[in-house]
Amino acid sequence: MSDNHNPQGYWTFLAILVFNLLFFVYISFFHPGVVGIDKPKATSKQEQSK
Repeated sequence: MSDNHNPQGYWTFLAILVFNLLFFVYISFFHPGVVGIDKPKATSKQEQSK
């Protein structure tokens, strides 16, 4: 009986899985966030109503 699995594909899958997990941890816990996201810009309609 021959072994039909793909070792390169397996190691690629594991490498991408680890990368995705590390990227998720970085974005979730270490990235400072987007500057100004909590203060949206005023639109022209909002400026006219003042």
